[in-house]
Amino acid sequence: MTSILVFLPIACGPSSRKTNLDWWCGEWAQECAGPEEKYWITFQAEGQKLRFKMEAFSGAHQGLIEGVAVLTGDLAVFEERQDWNDEGTARVTFKRSGESIVVISTNTSGYGGMGISFAKGTYWRGPPKENSFPLSQGPRPLMTTDEEMRLKQLVTLDYPLFVANLHLANAETVNSSDFQGQKIDGFVRGMANERAAMILIDKQGHMAAAVTDHESGEVRLYNEISGKQIPPLLRQWKDSNPFASYRWVIK
Repeated sequence: MTSILVFLPIACGPSSRKTNLDWWCGEWAQECAGPEEKYWITFQAEGQKLRFKMEAFSGAHQGLIEGVAVLTGDLAVFEERQDWNDEGTARVTFKRSGESIVVISTNTSGYGGMGISFAKGTYWRGPPKENSFPLSQGPRPLMTTDEEMRLKQLVTLDYPLFVANLHLANAETVNSSDFQGQKIDGFVRGMANERAAMILIDKQGHMAAAVTDHESGEVRLYNEISGKQIPPLLRQWKDSNPFASYRWVIK
């Protein structure tokens, strides 16, 4: 007698022929704007539907949408009636686009804290990927790539702290009696009282960079502009903020 073996495909498992359902399963993420902001999604099969968890954090604030999306071809759609506010029905559409997933959602502001937006985004397979030059090549460029390379050389091991503390930052031109050049200053969303940084770049390209370390109670200064002297703009910045009591450490 000849035995006949029948193999049934298992959703999301290894297979020589991946189904449409298999393609979606696993972890997907947006490219990181910086270490203090990440968006990612996890999918797993549930019958012929997709159970998902879409998570985010931005500084001290977090967001989460989870549920089951109905899969039809290249689209997966999730809808949920929101009884806790007057936005109406939340809708999240996941669209397969080449090797990425494009997300568009409506009425989802109630799923996250301040600064969290699930309204739209492009997600790539795998965990969140760090950008090697987030201050110059991220979604909100603050300086040139050459300037960011020089910042890395100047502040060395404190570079990740500068990137983290410049989570929400602005760059502007200053033309005062104290300083002429570019000023970049920012803070971590929800933690502005203790996590902040400021960088000055003069017209000759010299830098003075200061960053708070809330764990040690320090403001560390790296200064090419005035040596051991604290630039007036940086002194004013520290003295006018809640971290005024932190001690200066001049590197």
